[in-house]
Amino acid sequence: MYKALLEKELGPRIQKIQVSDKEMQTWYAKNPELRTSHILIEYKAGATPAQVAEAKKRASEIYDEVKKSKRPFEELVKLYSDDALSKQAGGDIGWQSRVTLVPSYYEAASDMKVGEVRGLIESQFGFHVIKLTGRRSFENANKRQLRAAVYDEKRKQIFNEFFEKLKKSYSIKENTSAIK
Repeated sequence: MYKALLEKELGPRIQKIQVSDKEMQTWYAKNPELRTSHILIEYKAGATPAQVAEAKKRASEIYDEVKKSKRPFEELVKLYSDDALSKQAGGDIGWQSRVTLVPSYYEAASDMKVGEVRGLIESQFGFHVIKLTGRRSFENANKRQLRAAVYDEKRKQIFNEFFEKLKKSYSIKENTSAIK
């Protein structure tokens, strides 16, 4: 019933969504594709506060070493990173977008200048030391992924408006003790 209601109410509006090049350019100006390399100091999911503190201490020491070192970042990645996948490529994780990166990582990288190194960015994977190696222009961006991101944003707005309207029509009680 729920799915049928949503399909009936929102289906026609969602099918009418159009994404223009101008909308894609506007979205891309705030959400460019970035190329980064990183050193990851990992801690496992469910790590104790002591394990997280130990990883942070190690990450801080590595970041201090990276700032002082005359060695190329790629060499330091091979010495220190826990990310086996990117380690062989000098920490390079390729071109990524806001959609494909962890928010804290993307936010930190998007504020950087190409060639800049920034440290101790925490994510669910651990602590990162990031080097921004590229910022892709709109002309070279992955247009399919970009169009999908703008479409998703428009679709989300339609759903949010629908549920906000429903909230005004019905009395809703939250059982906060049931939400974890």
